[in-house]
Amino acid sequence: MSNLGLLIAGAVVSIPAALGMAALIYAAVADGRENDRIQAEGDTDEATER
Repeated sequence: MSNLGLLIAGAVVSIPAALGMAALIYAAVADGRENDRIQAEGDTDEATER
């Protein structure tokens, strides 16, 4: 396989893999923020019940 073929094959594999990793990292950050929001709402609900 030529050098150009290897470069193209590497890009075809690397670009989707990098996009997938970025999507997983974004989803983890968004989930953490949502969890923090839910916990904050629960804390204010408990404070108003006292």
